[in-house]
Amino acid sequence: MAKTTKNWQTMKPIVINNFTGMNNVKQAEGAPNEPSIVLNSFVTPQGRILKKNGYTPFMSLLGAHSLWAGTVMLCVAENILYRVDSKTVIPLGSVSKNCPKMYYVEVDGKVYMSCKGWTGIYDIASETVTAWGLTIPEKPTVTGIDGDLPPGTYSICYTAIDANNQISGNSEIVQVSFENQTIGISLVRRPSDCLVWMTDTNGGEYYLVGNTNDISSITSVYNSIPLPSLDVIPPPRMTNLCLFAGRIWGIVGKKLYYSEAGVYEWFKNSNSFDEFYEVLVGVSVIDSGIYVHSKDTNWVLIGTDPLKMQKKRIGNGTITGTVIYTKMPELGQVPVWIGRKGLTIGGQQYVPESLTEEKVDIPFVDEGAGLALKQDGINQLLFTLKVSKNLDTELNDIFDENRLY
Repeated sequence: MAKTTKNWQTMKPIVINNFTGMNNVKQAEGAPNEPSIVLNSFVTPQGRILKKNGYTPFMSLLGAHSLWAGTVMLCVAENILYRVDSKTVIPLGSVSKNCPKMYYVEVDGKVYMSCKGWTGIYDIASETVTAWGLTIPEKPTVTGIDGDLPPGTYSICYTAIDANNQISGNSEIVQVSFENQTIGISLVRRPSDCLVWMTDTNGGEYYLVGNTNDISSITSVYNSIPLPSLDVIPPPRMTNLCLFAGRIWGIVGKKLYYSEAGVYEWFKNSNSFDEFYEVLVGVSVIDSGIYVHSKDTNWVLIGTDPLKMQKKRIGNGTITGTVIYTKMPELGQVPVWIGRKGLTIGGQQYVPESLTEEKVDIPFVDEGAGLALKQDGINQLLFTLKVSKNLDTELNDIFDENRLY
């Protein structure tokens, strides 16, 4: 008897109206809409199964890290800052060798950048990189000359000024005292491009003296413009930058710094929170406060005025590098991170909630990375963790056994 075969062109396809997802926990095979395994695919919230597009190489850049995208895309490679544009990279300048990861904040057409060893500003319109903040001048050197300043004690300092009339913090202060006569004060080797500031007789507020071009001595009454940048320091070399309540915030060790409101070049030693007593690994913002993260603790600073913020402990730590943002229904944009209870969302009411604690045991390690993206209209969160090969975790079992519970 001759063997009969079916013509594959006449076979009818299996129609699946709703794909319910992969299920390989059952001992027996499931229905067609519940296969044992699905490769190179993902499922939409509507139950459709779609083929993944995969990845193709974008460009080759040895040692690239700290990729960031706002109005422009920037990254660092081999101690060079690059702009990424249409599958080409454009070098913008050198950064410090002590820059394992760069952090960015974009505001008012500028990208403020900082790492452990370097700070700078990328101006989007002019496509140039400049210093973030001005170098503070040296302490004034003065001698007495003839003049009409009344007897008493005067305090004098310098500030730098740039082409955009941005001024620096004040230099170290020098005091001059004299009695029983009127005198003047000579400014020995006054630096170019700096302003001179002096107090009233016997102390008080600092006022501008002359301008950058015509002042080499003080012999009489001076201007009445007060010094706005007293005690300002250059921006610290911070990590984990963020923008909140009109200020740039960032971390240095166990301290959280913030700039003056609306003046992102001005920082002060007093403009900081230093009572965390743990090395900080991240900051993230919500509408009315800031989450602050260390490896062992999470806090929230409630409020928008740094002088009135209330600190509250709300968690048991975050993995370095895993703080990102996503949009949630009814919550808007909120931070998420990997903590000791797994994937955690930082809500607007300062009560973090784990999304995975009862579903999968995510190992708590020292370092990781996260990325939020939208694929075909679907919000996705991707995380990778630096896990030791010797660490036995539930995730290892999932990959070893090809079983997802």
